[in-house]
Amino acid sequence: MQPADVACPVCSARFFDPAGIFARPKRPHTMYRCRTCTVTVDARVWSLDAACNLATQAAATGECYTRCYTQEEFERRVSVAQSTLGEFSKFLHSARCFVELGVGEGFLARAAAGLFGTAYGLDIDLTAARNVSRQFGCPVNLHLLPHEDFGALDLLEVSAVALWHVLEHLHDPLAVLRPFLGRMAPGGVVIGQVPLLREDYVFDEHFLFYNEGALLHLAGALGCTPVLMQRDEENDFLSFCLRKQPPAAASLGAEEAGGGAGRPALRALGVPALFVFGHQRSGTNVLVETLAAGLDCDMLNEDHPGAFDNFRL
Repeated sequence: MQPADVACPVCSARFFDPAGIFARPKRPHTMYRCRTCTVTVDARVWSLDAACNLATQAAATGECYTRCYTQEEFERRVSVAQSTLGEFSKFLHSARCFVELGVGEGFLARAAAGLFGTAYGLDIDLTAARNVSRQFGCPVNLHLLPHEDFGALDLLEVSAVALWHVLEHLHDPLAVLRPFLGRMAPGGVVIGQVPLLREDYVFDEHFLFYNEGALLHLAGALGCTPVLMQRDEENDFLSFCLRKQPPAAASLGAEEAGGGAGRPALRALGVPALFVFGHQRSGTNVLVETLAAGLDCDMLNEDHPGAFDNFRL
């Protein structure tokens, strides 16, 4: 199937550029890059259905089913997971409920159980996580559940969703993630890490390869804004943290915020002022005054007596 006949799984655009053919042991992988959001798509995505997607992911976890750890190895992995989670803890607004999609062996979810009131580890096959629990027990506030069972639970609002090397496995990420974001309170976060595109990361189980631009588009489609994107240059990984915005952030009209019909009211979204260099100079005053009225926020320049006293720039 040619890319012109299909839509991007992240932004629904229909224009792609070739991104290479990767020769792998099982089969060659033909890649295309979306011109709009820059996500790289394995052409197999356009011939998959959800059942095939899940079955492929399940097959990828087989090597973890019976792995045995020494106490030292177990404690080291838990410590690494705690350190990883600690890097994101400063972005948390709440620590009530943590959900990890694709829990794998469960080390990140174990670390979360020590930080959150309740932690859930979800996967389509929990054999690997249960194997570790049989060896070392399971925290009382950590619950391992099949992915499909989570929606039926009567839960507190979700504070954080973790996607640690999960996004690349989802050929339809919006369909999978929107139900979880729907249970998240504004201010909640989505944290995760993805591999960048390189030949040794091309597997049958990897369908999409993200960069910063692709994550930015995904965040917008999920009603989130990025608060962190950070590359691990040595391993070619990209870590991220996305914050869920209030519903008004996407479509708040001026009648709700006092700014006039159809205008986005920044003041109501927590943006009381914009700092503009050159205000009242070189003819910019007309422009900024128009913006101030249209966006319902104050425009300050460096000469304003309160600019540096009341606002963090």
